[in-house]
Amino acid sequence: MKNIFQRLIYALIFCLLFSACSTVKGPPTLANNHWELQDVKGVDIYLAFNIKHGIFIEFNDSTKKFNGYTGCNNFFGEYTVDGNKLHFSDMSTTRMACPQMKSENLYLQAISQVDNYRIDGKKLLLYKGEEVLATYKR
Repeated sequence: MKNIFQRLIYALIFCLLFSACSTVKGPPTLANNHWELQDVKGVDIYLAFNIKHGIFIEFNDSTKKFNGYTGCNNFFGEYTVDGNKLHFSDMSTTRMACPQMKSENLYLQAISQVDNYRIDGKKLLLYKGEEVLATYKR
């Protein structure tokens, strides 16, 4: 009985070690990550507009939909990717009035112009041409 119990323990440890080693994480991808905003056009809008809550965007690879939070309202829509080209469509937001409406408008205006992206380490950069519109961290 002791021998069977020992074998079960060893098998369990082996399975745990094997599964931990086999879950190799590669570089971040656009989809299926939580991207928190760092700045818009080089402006730290958390400081500039005294925002307390994390502004973010997420992309769902299987549905080709995105969603996020502006610091005041939620936003969502659809996206397409072709190489490093990125296009947002059917973007909508909830409509709550908040003190941070200027920062929200700046942010939403910027991302509505996005036409390409780049991932650099744990950073996501959204561009219009060669101009960085928004920078995020994973």
